[in-house]
Amino acid sequence: MTKLEKRVLLSFTVAAALASLRPGASESHANPASVNARIPITDMGVTDSYFGFAGGLYPEDHDASGHVVAIHDDIPADHLAAGKAAAMRVQRRALDGTPSPVGSWVLLTVGMSNCDQASSGLLRTYDGKGGAVKQLDYSRTGSVKEAAPWSFLGQVAEQRARGHVNQDGLEVINGAWGGHPAPYWTNTTIVKYGLFPEVNCYDFVRDDKLAPNGLSEAQVQVIWLYQADSIHEGGVSFGETVAPQDGGPAPTPIGSPPYTNADAFTLALELSQIARTCKARYPNLQMIFVSTRESCAYSIGTGPGAAPFSFYDNLQGTGPTFATFQAPFAPCSSTLPASVLNPEPFAYETGFAVKWLLAAQIFQMRNGGAVSQASTLANGTVLESLDDANGEAPWLAWGPYNWTDGATPRRDGLFWNAYHFSPVDATHPGDPFCNADVAGGTTSPFGFDYSQARSTKALENSGQYVLGRELIDFLGGVSSRTCNINGLGLNGWFLPGW
Repeated sequence: MTKLEKRVLLSFTVAAALASLRPGASESHANPASVNARIPITDMGVTDSYFGFAGGLYPEDHDASGHVVAIHDDIPADHLAAGKAAAMRVQRRALDGTPSPVGSWVLLTVGMSNCDQASSGLLRTYDGKGGAVKQLDYSRTGSVKEAAPWSFLGQVAEQRARGHVNQDGLEVINGAWGGHPAPYWTNTTIVKYGLFPEVNCYDFVRDDKLAPNGLSEAQVQVIWLYQADSIHEGGVSFGETVAPQDGGPAPTPIGSPPYTNADAFTLALELSQIARTCKARYPNLQMIFVSTRESCAYSIGTGPGAAPFSFYDNLQGTGPTFATFQAPFAPCSSTLPASVLNPEPFAYETGFAVKWLLAAQIFQMRNGGAVSQASTLANGTVLESLDDANGEAPWLAWGPYNWTDGATPRRDGLFWNAYHFSPVDATHPGDPFCNADVAGGTTSPFGFDYSQARSTKALENSGQYVLGRELIDFLGGVSSRTCNINGLGLNGWFLPGW
């Protein structure tokens, strides 16, 4: 057994142990009964439901009458065993994909702008009128060399320099692309026209992210997938509708709550298509870890200028002035701008889409790959085969579950307050410089100097840092305030003790 194989096997062993020790991992959570309240699915009890859907990260248990008797946040034993087998297939490969003792293997992040910012970072400071005083995109080639220090890749670079990241050919690449939500990753031909280079997302990753770093698609073997749908053209949730960003009537819901045309059903299908497309595009891909949206509790304001608008409106000078929302900056829920990019409850409901995706693969693999009733969503949508055993999709599992009810801490202590987000749209994770005062100076509402980009206070209130730290803790198998340790801590690749 090679050194890498030993580390990979150790990672799964440690992860399983941590999952079994985490309080409430497979028990009846002790919350009082609630119906349709937005509770983190990791905090929901057996008597809680959201439009009839049970909580827990993985499939729940039912009695003969269909009542939920147990919910689970840990990986089912058979799925964990399949994951171990998948991890053992990860190895160093040459550019053509053949095994090589001096080759590389790629951990690729895939998603939209929030994933891009969490992966590599985006720095903005503001002039108090919605305009950017300074803006720097760190995701040009997707490598750790050009990542902001507070981002996921930046933290990987820092920890690698300290000897805390495996050196056996691991390359971490930011393959996310801002402005390209889930639909644009569902196949290898769809192209978004307008402001962006008119190429397919996968071609963009190959040519602009992998190739400049001397890597190929054949070396991609693990993916962190963090996706959502844009609701700016209007949307339907389980029980609500949202009008388009630029006005006009809201979409018509179908049926009764949970509406059968709710976005979560669409997203689950899109995620399954992305998983299959990734496997087809990256032939040696073995595993995908899937995360949800973080809180979007602050994106629909109730204060002055609460009519929906976005960062793009500010670029064109048509949105409310930034100062309207910046001063005073508390209470945050009434002073941040309104945006319908992906507001609540859509952000919350992404958790159910991911859960259904994983459940479909688990049940399909238990049934020899057959697409059965267990692969059919509540609205009748059938997810195609996700069987890892026959190579139609990689092995799937949860990455960090990011959602919280705003500043209300989850059981594990994670929370999101308004200072974690960009003050432009309250949707994208902010950076340490994000909330400069309305005069455009360097003093934040917290009273520290933003010139100290690495100050502890700045980082703690940077959403990009929190997302990156969650992912690093998850990959390292570290149970911390910002990591709901529910999946696989890959200690063989991201070493503990940092």
